Amino acid sequence: MQKCTIILNEKGIKYKISKIIFYGNNAGFGVLCPYHSAKSGYLIKQTTGTEIYNEYAKGTDISVDEQLQYSASDRIKLSIHTDGFVQFSGENPSKIISGRDSETGLAKGMGLFSSPLSRPIMSGPTFGITLWGLNDFTAFQAGKTDESVIDFSENDYEYRETDKKNYNAYIIEGFVFPPMFWSFSFMNDLKQEIVKFRHPQFQHDRHKSLTFRVMPFMDGEIFYMVALLVSRAQLQVAEQMHSSGFSFSSPAEVKGDSVTSMHALYPAPGFNTEKTSSLDYQKK
Repeated sequence: MQKCTIILNEKGIKYKISKIIFYGNNAGFGVLCPYHSAKSGYLIKQTTGTEIYNEYAKGTDISVDEQLQYSASDRIKLSIHTDGFVQFSGENPSKIISGRDSETGLAKGMGLFSSPLSRPIMSGPTFGITLWGLNDFTAFQAGKTDESVIDFSENDYEYRETDKKNYNAYIIEGFVFPPMFWSFSFMNDLKQEIVKFRHPQFQHDRHKSLTFRVMPFMDGEIFYMVALLVSRAQLQVAEQMHSSGFSFSSPAEVKGDSVTSMHALYPAPGFNTEKTSSLDYQKK
């Protein structure tokens, strides 16, 4: 198992934001945000039509065909497995209902089936993290020799419909690329492993050459690449949301003309969540 911490630099201060864990034995990887104080969260699993989902991916408000709401009293991690099984599981063991039923193979808690990592999604990112209010994340202190990091600084950020003066949030996007992309990766002058190309199917800056930071933390046979893109953005923070927090977005499950996706928001917002079902693990 190999781990790497994602660091963002804002106004000369480095913040620990996320941790990505490769499980080893080609079992996939997990994405966490363990450096924020928020514990309780609000999670949704929503299904909508393909055409409508494409509008949602562009940031358009949409109505969904079905939406399941959940609550969790502990932080979750987004687990992306090799065979395409994706779930929200607990950052701490035995806190969140997770895993697959031994008979049906379906998720016990909150999960879906997306593209396997051997045939990754190419239309955009496999996962996303949106975060705001960096002051409430843990400050990074250099010197820990056992901590692998990927450090993003001023020159590394893209901008999504904003500029250096008007952003209030960050978007971390994780792309999974086929193994052929390893042939195009290289070390830049800062000794950072990168891959640089135009992403014609990616909705943002499709005619611009984008620089992706490659994560060279793989166990066993290397049959896919994980690369990161970090952007600054302008986020509309609703009154019910906290001044600092983060959200996860999962890869999607596509069945016919319907698309299912999962999202998690921490801290849990202040609006009425009476319709939620708890993902907390209950001992029998």
